[in-house]
Amino acid sequence: MRPLAILLLLIIPANASAQIPVVTFPPGEDRIVAVKKGDPTPYDGQLFDTNTAIRWGNWMQQYQVRLKLDVETQKALDAAQISYLNEVIKLERQRYTTVTDDYQKRIHALEAPTPWYGTQTFSFVMGALCMAGVFALSAWAIGEAK
Repeated sequence: MRPLAILLLLIIPANASAQIPVVTFPPGEDRIVAVKKGDPTPYDGQLFDTNTAIRWGNWMQQYQVRLKLDVETQKALDAAQISYLNEVIKLERQRYTTVTDDYQKRIHALEAPTPWYGTQTFSFVMGALCMAGVFALSAWAIGEAK
């Protein structure tokens, strides 16, 4: 959250100090006529008192600046979020690759054939040979003892 706040602090002052040209809307000449209470108006339209006219003019100027600032700020926020999400995707892909490789190694280790000396047949044959050897040795020892 802090990098985002720092980014906003860096973006906003630079844009606020920029000179933004004021575009008149709607185009045309300004007509200012002083009217006293009770006098007929010289043309059709809306009549604003001085404070309202100043307030509306200030609002128009502020919203012209705010629109550009808001769009630029949102673009910067979106770019930061896209960068963040791309980094998350990259990390998730690395994690996926690491986990998949680990599982593949485990599966390969489980599926690897056992060596010939680790089989049950080898164990049975060796047991039988050892028993035959013990039997033969015992028979020889008994024969020599007599």
